[in-house]
Amino acid sequence: MKVIDVDALCTSVTLAVLYTCEACGTLDRAVTVRERRPESDVVDWVQYVAVACGNDHKQRCSYCKAERLTELKIPMPDGSYIGKARRQ
Repeated sequence: MKVIDVDALCTSVTLAVLYTCEACGTLDRAVTVRERRPESDVVDWVQYVAVACGNDHKQRCSYCKAERLTELKIPMPDGSYIGKARRQ
């Protein structure tokens, strides 16, 4: 995985993303991450968010052996979320 410069990628504004892990029953756990700069690569930002959620999950549910989280929700300005659909 490439090294991501979070300061170059993100603003100082934070937002709460939500993740779910069906393997251990974690549902809509909030993790605070920094907002993406408009000119930044979306894929790099999503990788940063995935690492933040994964680290939070490992810390809170050290017993869970799931290889990936089930769902990630990213908030939108209107209060809705991107990412409600779960992977099949």
